[in-house]
Amino acid sequence: PVYKSDCVVWTNINTQCTPAARDQFVPAQGQQVATNCSINSYTNPPNSKLCEICPTGYKMNRGAFTTTCQVCIPGQFQNVPGIEKCNHCPIGYYQSEDGIPYCVGCIPGQYQDEAGRMACKDCSEITASTDRKRVTPCGVCKLGTTTTTKGATTCSGCELGHYGSANGICSACPAGHYQD
Repeated sequence: PVYKSDCVVWTNINTQCTPAARDQFVPAQGQQVATNCSINSYTNPPNSKLCEICPTGYKMNRGAFTTTCQVCIPGQFQNVPGIEKCNHCPIGYYQSEDGIPYCVGCIPGQYQDEAGRMACKDCSEITASTDRKRVTPCGVCKLGTTTTTKGATTCSGCELGHYGSANGICSACPAGHYQD
C-alpha cells in the first residue's frame, strides 16, 4: 500500500493480465477471475472469451493440448451437442453421410441386422446349398410387429413403451407419450 495523507491507496503493481487457462473463459473486460466452462464445452487459449460446444453430428475430442470437434463418420450419429462419443446406428437403421445427428430406418424390402452400418441390405438373402445358391426374399412384418433376428420366420409384437410403423420397425414412444 502507498500512504497518502490519512487514506490508504492500493496500487496494482502487475503489468500484465493473466490469460484464461484451457476450458476457462473471461467474457468481459475488467474481470478479476476466469470462469470454468461446463463439462460439455471447451476453450483453447488464447481464444477464451466464450466456451464453445460441438454441434450435433460431431463429437468433442479432448487432446493433450487442444480440444476439437470431430465429425461422426457414416454408420454413426450424435444427437446431443458437446458429447465425447459418436453412437453406432442401431440394428434396423443406417447412416451414409458424415456429421448427421440421426440414423435412417431401412425401407420395406431392406433390412440391417448389424449396428453401425452405412447402408441397409436388400431383403433377398443368398444362402448356399449343396449344389446351387437360392434366393429367399424377406417378408415385411405387419403394423405393430417386428423382428430383430436375422432369418426369423415370424414377427412378434413391439415391446411395451414402443410402437410399430408400417415398415416393421418398433420405435420408442417419445417423451409425453406411452404404450402399455
